[in-house]
Amino acid sequence: MDTRSHPSRFRAFGRLPNRELTELERHQRVMTFAEGEAVVREGDVADDLYVILDGCASVSVDGRLRRALEPGDPFGELALATGAPRSATVIAATDLRCAVWSADFLRPFLVKHPRVALAVAARVADYFTPGP
Repeated sequence: MDTRSHPSRFRAFGRLPNRELTELERHQRVMTFAEGEAVVREGDVADDLYVILDGCASVSVDGRLRRALEPGDPFGELALATGAPRSATVIAATDLRCAVWSADFLRPFLVKHPRVALAVAARVADYFTPGP
């Protein structure tokens, strides 16, 4: 596998032992999206966690741009953690390549690896922390 898509590159996964990284790598799929293509849409059923490998994406809520995403950034973690529909729309701002894990795989994986679950929880908490 291309080392640019190895799970150890992603902040939440980087400190896992090799055995767990291998498990993540085995269950990962890589998806590509053309510039301007919607990756996920606000309100959709949420069943995957994405991490950007190459390219950039924009995140909007209620049609308003909220932030930009770049390589290494995850998205979908809020829906993964809560089981709620997607809270934002993510559009490929450039051609985009993402590592993707299904919730069916990740939920039990996070139960077995609480350190990774805490990293995901911290990211989710950031969404509810008021900005400056």
